[in-house]
Amino acid sequence: MPLVPFLSHGRQQFTFLVLLCSTYVVLSVVAADPGGSFPLPTFNVGNGLINIAALTALVGSSTVESLVLGNRGAAGLPWAALSTFGNLSVLKACVTGVSPGWLRETIGARNALANSILGMSLDLVQNLRGESKARRNAGAANGIISKSRIIDDSENVKPIWQDVYAFDRSTSKILNSIPESNAGSPLTVFTYRNYPFDRSTNIFREWIALSVSLLKMIEFCTLWVSGDRVLCWVSSIAWLYFLIAASTLQILRQWRGQSEGSGSDQVDIIAGQLPTTTRPGGHRKLLLGTSETGKLLSSWRIVWGLGSVISFASVLTIYLLLSRSSDLTFYVWSAFQMGWLVLSLMFYHFSDATDPMAYRLLIAQVPWKDCSMPMKERVLDLTLALAKYQMHFHPRGIYCYNEDLLSAPRRHTISISIRAIVGDPTITSASWLLGHSFTGMDLYDTCLLFLTVHDSLIAIPAARVLSDPLITKLDVESSIIDPDIINKGSTNTGQGITWWYWIPCGYNKWLQARTEDMKFLGQRTADVLSDMQVTEKLEKGRLIVSLKSVGDVRDVVGLSARAGKILVDIVR
Repeated sequence: MPLVPFLSHGRQQFTFLVLLCSTYVVLSVVAADPGGSFPLPTFNVGNGLINIAALTALVGSSTVESLVLGNRGAAGLPWAALSTFGNLSVLKACVTGVSPGWLRETIGARNALANSILGMSLDLVQNLRGESKARRNAGAANGIISKSRIIDDSENVKPIWQDVYAFDRSTSKILNSIPESNAGSPLTVFTYRNYPFDRSTNIFREWIALSVSLLKMIEFCTLWVSGDRVLCWVSSIAWLYFLIAASTLQILRQWRGQSEGSGSDQVDIIAGQLPTTTRPGGHRKLLLGTSETGKLLSSWRIVWGLGSVISFASVLTIYLLLSRSSDLTFYVWSAFQMGWLVLSLMFYHFSDATDPMAYRLLIAQVPWKDCSMPMKERVLDLTLALAKYQMHFHPRGIYCYNEDLLSAPRRHTISISIRAIVGDPTITSASWLLGHSFTGMDLYDTCLLFLTVHDSLIAIPAARVLSDPLITKLDVESSIIDPDIINKGSTNTGQGITWWYWIPCGYNKWLQARTEDMKFLGQRTADVLSDMQVTEKLEKGRLIVSLKSVGDVRDVVGLSARAGKILVDIVR
């Protein structure tokens, strides 16, 4: 049987590696008896390089590259660097991970493995020469994404547009679960529930995996005791770096809320057979509200960037040290590396791929005619991104469309002057004192605002809620409580809390404003919203408050107006 088909079967490959590992262990034992009947070949740097390269190619580099690129989470990083035989693959994977999509296409680092873990996308806005060339070589895109970084829970900054030529595995699983809309048929929009969907038990298992990789210390201590102290450090430096890096990534992940995909980027996707000027479009899928994979965060790119430098230096230094070491040192060291390689393969086989994004729950399948205005605005962003994609392939050239409109108006704002606030404690006290039946819970979200309008001071009944985003950091999959709602009277963390105000300003119109560092008096900028937009704001679930719709807000404002009359009775 040819060698390659033989190694393509997992069970035969594992058996072969065990036998090879056993052979190295026997050789290391025999090396301890130089005068025995089994003389060992004299080692030099030439046959050492050939042996190491052959062993690396024998087991295949895809497993090590997959671990480095995060296919088994952060815990896979030190396991990838456990054996020095895989350092060349570690170096290649780090270069692949830290490179943008267009550079991976240029240097030939784009392959099926990298596409499945990282995806492959190009920036539609920055018309870089390298990206334009990569776009021409890549062919037709599979989709368009619009990323909107959420900066203050109210509005998004200018979205980032990208054309996607390969979706990562998690996103592909999401899209495969969505039925497509055929060309010419009405559009259906799919959305996601906003909640921290990754379970904390995954974190615990990954910490255990990181702890088990400390077996590498056996090699360190053995080489240290034998006197090869420089070699023990150089052989372990890549593993030690990735162990520290993985631990840091785990801590950052827990600090951000135990969700690998719950960053501040909100991603909208349109996928399918995209149209160009010379090619008609086909079926399409539209998904709003997913999140960017955690492996594209800057923290992972920093780890890969430093890891590439350390792996490169480690490989060169080890080859130099082994060329000057004794035969016994070489065979003992080789036996350790073969053993670590087998353990890495076992870790990869028994551990599970981390695809947290693939298991989020779809909560809405909305026909286009039923979409809210904010949803339509996000679809408009995708439409403009698709237009930008078509410009790149237009026969006239993208330079002919520099003045075409590719942005949409976001919101209408006005400036208001807040002079004083009367909150629910004062309103509740006045109500009880004058014998009214309102309780503190009835008036919980009520308030009166004193505004300066045309040099006159006026009092306006309003509604306000206190939002505490840190309360969302829960394992809500195991909870029967709605993660987007918090009951009146609940406590807060005291960190990052914000008052949100809604002030009536005409028929079905509202002014929406918020505090900055819990300060609201003085000049403030308020958004002018419709009833539908207020409801959409509350339904997004990011405020985590008891109000669910504009109807609830209107009821609170009604109570605030009645409370205002009570206060007037006191001051008259």
